Amino acid sequence: MPPRWARWAAGCGTAYALLLFVGSILERAGPRQEPSLQATAVQIAFFYASLSKLSTLGSYLSLLSYLLFPPFLAGLWHAYRQEPPPRTALLWVGMASALVATCIHLVGEAAWVTAAVVARSERGIQVEVARTLLWEAYLLWATSWPLYGLFTGALALLMLGERGASRLLGAVGALVALLLIASRLTFPSKAGVIAFDLYLGWVAVVGLAICLGGILQPKGKESAIE
Repeated sequence: MPPRWARWAAGCGTAYALLLFVGSILERAGPRQEPSLQATAVQIAFFYASLSKLSTLGSYLSLLSYLLFPPFLAGLWHAYRQEPPPRTALLWVGMASALVATCIHLVGEAAWVTAAVVARSERGIQVEVARTLLWEAYLLWATSWPLYGLFTGALALLMLGERGASRLLGAVGALVALLLIASRLTFPSKAGVIAFDLYLGWVAVVGLAICLGGILQPKGKESAIE
């Protein structure tokens, strides 16, 4: 992969993380607090009715972010695919986990958007459907957290075998991976949401570091993007 394309792929990772983070905040932009799984149908209806027009923009940003994740994975694959077999196995685990997690998270996003549409209906049965969809969205997001944790952990282990800033980011990534995997056990608390935000921040920093040429320099090799 030419250096320009490698940096473009890394930039996609940073853009993915930032768009998904900002989009998730805007989706919930409104005066009312996001409903919990124990919320009544009336509370859910009032929550969705109170959302501002920025909520629609947030949904579009979130959906757009998913399109930027595959190029980022492709860049990581190119950087590590020539590694020895043990490290290649980690790469396979990480890539597969990331793709499955993204699909699950995307379906959860679709459930959230659909719930927002049906909850605005004045018919009570529609609000009950919205409540079910909201529960499914939360459950799908929680299911994706451990898979994102496997991706983060695999990439972190690969980075720990490098040098300089890569090793530091690898150590941070390992901690984030543990938080993501453990957060599934705390569902439906907000711990998973916090862990996922930390994951997005880590991905954004990793993508930026690759763009600047500060990481992806395995021992004994030249930089994968130079």
